[in-house]
Amino acid sequence: MQSSFTPYLSISASAGSGKTFQLAHRVLRLLAMGVSPDRIGAYTFSRKAAGEIFDEIVRYLREAAGDEEKARATSAHMGLAHSREGFMENLRAMLAHMNRLRIGTLDSRIAQMLSAAAVEMQLPAEFSLLDGQGPEARFLHEQVVDRLFRPGRLQPDAEQAFLHAFEQATHGLSEKAFDRKLLNFVQDHRAVYLLHPDESAWDHPGPLLISDLPRAIPDAERELLRASLLAELPEVEHDKVREALEGIIHAAADYNQGSSWSKGFPKSTLVAHLLEGDSPEVTYRRKEVPLPENLWRGLRLLLRHPAGLELERAFTQTKGLHRLLHRFEDQYRKNVLPKGRITFEDACALMNGFNHLTPGELAFRLDGQVDHWLLDEFQDTSTLQWRAIEPFVEEVLQDAEGRRGYFQVGDVKQAIYAWRGGNADLFEQVLARYPVIQNVHMETSQRSAPPVLDLVNLLMDGIPEGEEFPAEAGAHWNREYRRHTAAERNRDLPGFAQVVEIRDKEETEAVDVIEAILRGQDPSLETAILTRSNSSGAELADALRSRGFAVALEGQSPLRTDTAVEILLAGLKYAAHPADDFSRQFLAMADFEVRPFEVLQALHQHGFAHTLHDLSEKLTLGADAEFARFRIEKLVEAAREFDDLDTVSVDRFLSFVDGYRLKEHQAAGVIRIMTIHQSKGLGFDVVFLPVDAGSNFVRLDHKKLATSATGEAPDWVLDFPPKAVCAQTGGLAEVQDRLEAESAYENLCNLYVALTRAKQGLHVILPEAPKAKGKLTVTANWIRDRMPDAEPSTEGREPEGTRVLYAVGTPVLPPKKEKQEEGPAEIEALALCAGQKIIPRLEPSQADQTERELGRVYRLIPEDGRELGSRVHGLLEQMAWADEETADELLARCGEPPDSAAAEQVRRVFVDFPVLRKPEGVRDIWREKHFESVLPEGWITGVFDRVVLFENAAWIQDYKTNRKSDEATVAHYAPQMKLYRRVLADMLDLPPANIRCQLLFTRTGETREIDAST
Repeated sequence: MQSSFTPYLSISASAGSGKTFQLAHRVLRLLAMGVSPDRIGAYTFSRKAAGEIFDEIVRYLREAAGDEEKARATSAHMGLAHSREGFMENLRAMLAHMNRLRIGTLDSRIAQMLSAAAVEMQLPAEFSLLDGQGPEARFLHEQVVDRLFRPGRLQPDAEQAFLHAFEQATHGLSEKAFDRKLLNFVQDHRAVYLLHPDESAWDHPGPLLISDLPRAIPDAERELLRASLLAELPEVEHDKVREALEGIIHAAADYNQGSSWSKGFPKSTLVAHLLEGDSPEVTYRRKEVPLPENLWRGLRLLLRHPAGLELERAFTQTKGLHRLLHRFEDQYRKNVLPKGRITFEDACALMNGFNHLTPGELAFRLDGQVDHWLLDEFQDTSTLQWRAIEPFVEEVLQDAEGRRGYFQVGDVKQAIYAWRGGNADLFEQVLARYPVIQNVHMETSQRSAPPVLDLVNLLMDGIPEGEEFPAEAGAHWNREYRRHTAAERNRDLPGFAQVVEIRDKEETEAVDVIEAILRGQDPSLETAILTRSNSSGAELADALRSRGFAVALEGQSPLRTDTAVEILLAGLKYAAHPADDFSRQFLAMADFEVRPFEVLQALHQHGFAHTLHDLSEKLTLGADAEFARFRIEKLVEAAREFDDLDTVSVDRFLSFVDGYRLKEHQAAGVIRIMTIHQSKGLGFDVVFLPVDAGSNFVRLDHKKLATSATGEAPDWVLDFPPKAVCAQTGGLAEVQDRLEAESAYENLCNLYVALTRAKQGLHVILPEAPKAKGKLTVTANWIRDRMPDAEPSTEGREPEGTRVLYAVGTPVLPPKKEKQEEGPAEIEALALCAGQKIIPRLEPSQADQTERELGRVYRLIPEDGRELGSRVHGLLEQMAWADEETADELLARCGEPPDSAAAEQVRRVFVDFPVLRKPEGVRDIWREKHFESVLPEGWITGVFDRVVLFENAAWIQDYKTNRKSDEATVAHYAPQMKLYRRVLADMLDLPPANIRCQLLFTRTGETREIDAST
């Protein structure tokens, strides 16, 4: 089975073809070749994905080490003969190097590099990494803005230059919310500045781009031109066209530096016809209207005047924006980075062009060199990230001895993260720059049934490269796409795919179609509804819940979605701004009294978290008390994070809360609604894709700056002018075409990602068709145009109020085979070797074994028992007190199926546990509270299921899903509860005797106390 090894390999892996499988087996191959685990670096884009890669590697090693047949199968997959004993040795080596494994996120690797070069970067030895889009980063940006505006911070000449730069960048919009506008400019454009920091790239790129630059026409010439054109107008025979042209003439002639193209210019297709046409005529309501030659030429000349002014404005704003960002960045690097608060974008930017140390010297400081680089989801790598790691990759690719390796895997057809910096072009550019890298394609889907792939191929294979759709986008897609086929194991898998169109939008909506299909679908099938936006997902979730469906809206939600939270925030704002009438009246309506001086005093003495907690104790909560308490808890958690920023500014805190997001609870066994972006990397039995009527393949965000294409020289940045201006400007028209093609390609990727999430069922729902044929850039029209001419056989398949355009497969899918709910079975632990080293770490759940063998750490636990326990814990985490809502209300709120095993246990909890009803004198409760503590025995980490806090006492309540609650079971958990009591006593500064420990056995309904003397 010995085969050649490709040291430099790239895999273009289509959706569902097994990217993680390939990367994991690449690692297995390297281990089998004798490469030390700490010389392998496998990097991806999220901690979750990195964890999955690690889990897969260990699982394959464990299985191959324990079974001859699996050892042979794994050997075949990795292309190298290897014995079961060999896999055992690899597993031992992997575990022995646990503290030095390099499986993680690419950002974390770059941060490690930055840490090793901290001295040369003049950074503190230890620093914290922040999310560049999170509230903490925004707070730091606000601090820099404050510093720039604070009197005396800038020299007078520098201050004037700064204000002039801001005026240039905002074009006279600086009279209102000056600092807020600047902060938004920074948030929107800082990433572009980090990629293009040189002033030359922002300094009037006109000569680089524009072959025929329109110029503004002097006043006198413009008035003469206006008069001559008005004199020609009577020769136009069509009354409506003549009237519209008169408005265009006056708007163009009156256009000045204070005019706005979007507000002050006629919104008329005639303007586009005049600018883009090549003959003296315009189209009006699909009818060609001839124009006098002189009038046509004069109009085109006059329209160059507003175009010239818009270009001058674009150049001026671009230069001003660079000056503004440059001054901001200068202050940011002087006042923020030295304090050790660094975003991932900062880390990448600082490592770009770093040449104080060679890659080898930096590797030495990192305590080892990575000989083999493995990069996952490469199409989502940003230019900043690639520039930071390219010197290290290049060193590997130039290894004369050929003992090092490079591996990248990804799919440019799934490049949907350009909005956050992902640059899919890097995939091809790396292959072009380093021809030593061999690229292979994978098209076989390990996920989907043949009918699903039939629809995917129908829509995505062989896209016409015509005039109605951006030709370059179609050509680019066709270069990448290869027809998908089902893996052999899935060729007989039942499946169904269809495209349905709503007949009358006044009588039928997408939610009606979804409901009709769901009513006939087996509830055991894992189902997802994918939307383009969070708002449309929320609307669908509300509609389906009102019709009795259990729904989980996934993603992140704002913290400010509850009245109680708004009352507390209004109290803070009123304390800081007593003259704020809105806050005062809001508090009066809520009948909530706030004493400003006391609140401000508490903020200065105790911080936001303590103050908000005390204020919340005075709130009278209504019918939604449980949800309100949960949101208040999250508000206090956010306040604790803010307190770490060491400021008592109420305005800063309110801004911080505005940007704070909560991760929604993901319940099992419910219909999951999420955006297409959130679905990437996931798979579902059935997928619904409702296509919005306004969805368009070409949608440019004119708030963004246009830049030169990656690798294009010379480098340029431009605050792009309106489309109509670009259309009549040689050079900019080509850039506009490129941007539209990039937008169309990314939206093709969005559609492809959505379609390929389905395993067995795929339902594409189109809005009502337009009366006349619409543009093919509209997503729904494009899908209609791809449908076959033959009418599908739709007997028994057509949802009411729709027309089926395409259908293939078996409409009724078989139910999904569910795993039986069983307790953990005894599985023999895999013996690693005699005389194992011990881990100097304690976990409360294993407190009776202060020294544990490595083999037992990696013992397999059956997923069924673990899943049930996790679901019960997850549901009970959402409950405050059992006497404030019913079990069924909790289950419905969390989207838990009422007939599940977890639901049965939750109902028992509500009935059998009086200790979960609200007691007298309670001050607070903690739920699922993580902790870390150091005791003489070692380092303790764990999670309190539930802690009830009183003035000078506390209860620890721990949920157990064991089938038995006898004395032996209680004795087994006694050491764990003993540690819990000691940790909590230390945290609260309470005597251990004041802390009750209670085991709540959710299967048997019994409460067992752990005596303080135990």
